[in-house]
Amino acid sequence: MITNFLVVYGPESCGKTYFINNVLKGKMCGSLLANLPKTLSEKILNKKVVRVYLDENTDIKSLMGNYICSEKVGEFKWVDGPITYAYLNGYILLLENLNLATDDVKN
Repeated sequence: MITNFLVVYGPESCGKTYFINNVLKGKMCGSLLANLPKTLSEKILNKKVVRVYLDENTDIKSLMGNYICSEKVGEFKWVDGPITYAYLNGYILLLENLNLATDDVKN
């Protein structure tokens, strides 16, 4: 279960992604990071970020993962989507343009 998440919202092109990227690199908000428990700040600093740009054509299967045909006829293999990939590897998932996603994806 994912228990830690953050929603950053604001007008288009106001610097939300820039802000998040710099916080994750430890370049901004030193006082913010200083007030976090050390174990939490160590968990987020310099972590790999999986960035996904959402739009009205993004479906849940493409985000979670899907079975695809393998090289062998009649066989299928599972390929992780970006949400599964980030979760399994302990990476940070950054969903861009969530406002453009369908309700199915948002829920």
